[in-house]
Amino acid sequence: REESHTQIIALNAGGKLSDPVDQHWLCTMATYFAPKWVACFVSESSMAAPEAPLIPDCTAHKHSYHHPGPGSRPMRWIVRGIAKLAVQSIVWSGRAGALHLRDSKLNIYAIGVHGGHADMLSDSLSDVARLASHRPYGSQLLMLGDWNVDQLPVLPWDPWAQQDLRIQHHASERRWLEALTQASNCTLHLPESVLSMPSGQWATDCCGTGITRIPVGGQAGLPSVLDYVAATPGCISKVWGSWDATCSDHAMIIAEVRDALEPRRWRKTTWKCRSMLQCKHWMKAHEPSTELGGPE
Repeated sequence: REESHTQIIALNAGGKLSDPVDQHWLCTMATYFAPKWVACFVSESSMAAPEAPLIPDCTAHKHSYHHPGPGSRPMRWIVRGIAKLAVQSIVWSGRAGALHLRDSKLNIYAIGVHGGHADMLSDSLSDVARLASHRPYGSQLLMLGDWNVDQLPVLPWDPWAQQDLRIQHHASERRWLEALTQASNCTLHLPESVLSMPSGQWATDCCGTGITRIPVGGQAGLPSVLDYVAATPGCISKVWGSWDATCSDHAMIIAEVRDALEPRRWRKTTWKCRSMLQCKHWMKAHEPSTELGGPE
């Protein structure tokens, strides 16, 4: 059987999707770079609530909007029009939102997350854990988004590995995230590659790597790997990203999801007969190779 290539997307939009034209741009770019996408989690979709109304081209999709509260920017799940009937539920908790999609080929419980900074990260991971605990029976668990937990310092190709105390950067945050993934029976899937490169001073460093976020403007710090996926075994076949499909300092992340496992169909082996004698005669006529014991 040919493997499915259903795609789920995550993007930190940097607050740049409040304008209807930008909303249309995101839907168009998602379809171009991930033709088989069914859902997209957008963090920081605008600078502040409320957002501008959707334009007609975007209302063909199902949108679920959420504003976590003071100190956070709005976020949303966008479900492609062709997958709207597969939506079973959308539930929000703090800076995370869970989307359950189920049809004949897909049974996925996707949690989009925008991790808080510093001490607020533990609250965000608690939001994810709370949603994950309500995962529907038999569904695959997929968690994705901007975790704000940098994985670059522990990767062998880190361009800045020689810096003093480099490994200590986000070390505590990585341990917190590891505890969450272990409790959820999930494995981290970092982007295998991020297509193209961002403009500016970091272009050379990001070329051909899995870097997903760059400092912009007067921001301090180095490029990082903040956007990735955690999933249960067998759920993900591939994760990659694209700088061409973004409007912010984060790359778009695309996860390929395998088909849900087909339920085992048990063959019936016993029947109730009104007349054992008639049953044996029928079986002898239709299945002569069957040997029946017992009295006639």
